[in-house]
Parts: sequence; C-alpha cells; structure tokens
Amino acid sequence: MNFVARQCSFLIGVVIVLAMWGCAVNEIRHPAPAGEKAQVMKKIASSVAKPKTPTMHQDNYSVAVNSLLSLAKNQQESADYSSAAASIERALRINPKSTQAYYRLAEVRLDQGRFGEAEQLAKKALSYVNFGSHTENDEYKAGLWYLISVARSRGDNKIGAEKALMEAHKLEVRAL
Repeated sequence: MNFVARQCSFLIGVVIVLAMWGCAVNEIRHPAPAGEKAQVMKKIASSVAKPKTPTMHQDNYSVAVNSLLSLAKNQQESADYSSAAASIERALRINPKSTQAYYRLAEVRLDQGRFGEAEQLAKKALSYVNFGSHTENDEYKAGLWYLISVARSRGDNKIGAEKALMEAHKLEVRAL
C-alpha cells in the first residue's frame, strides 16, 4: 500500500469514527427520528467517500472574477497548475476578499504539493466567509476545513488533520 493510499485509508477511518461518535453524542442530546437519522447517516457516508467541495456562490463583485475562476478551473483540470494559479491571482487582484478565489488557489497549491500554502489560503478564505444563510456559511466552511484536513494530512500533520476533520464534521452536522 503506497503512502497516498495509507493517507486516504487513515482519513476515511477517522471520518467514520467521528461520524459514529457524533451520532452517539447527538442521540444523547437530541434523539432524532429514525428517518432523519437515516438521512444524516447517508449524508455522512457520502462525505466519507470524497471530501465535499463547497458550493460556490456567484461573486457579485465582478464578471471578470468569475471568468478568471472559470478559466482557472479549466487550466487546473488540464494539469496546467501554474497558469491556473496565475489566473486566480489575477482574480484576487480584482477582488482581494473573494472566498472562491482563495479556495481555488488552495486547491491548486494542493495539486502542486505546496501543502502549507494550501492550508494558509483555505484559512484566509475562512476569514472572508460571510454570505447567504448560516447554513450556507457552515456548508462552505465545512468544505474549507476538509481542504485544510487534506493539506495537513499530506503534509504529515496527522493530529492537525484530525482536528480539521472534526471541525468540518461539526459544521456539516450543524448545517443539516
């Protein structure tokens, strides 16, 4: 089993344990109806399979920012990470508080193996999250914490990765 496979197996195990623990704690505080509990378990199971990318809201600041982020996504998908980073950095010059741009740049830095930088960019995005409803904010923050967890895990910070995963899970459950 290679290093990346062990990392993924470890993270999946941590998420499963946290999910079971969270459900047990929730059951003690607020017993959920059987149907609702099944929905929660299904949602947690789907998030275990793959960390969820937060739903991107439209940046009201500029059409140019959205266009640059779309271009960067295409560049990232074709593994042109330096061009993707340059496009995102241009978007950040237009709107320095764009949570989308910081999130996308953090993803690119993960792809480049720059894990510390990816974590810092995700944290910066967290500082600017304030849109829509509390549920929307919590879902978006949960996605950012998942990204932080992956960055920490790949950077060999297992304890930090577990803490970030717990924070993501807490926000995800709160958003339900």
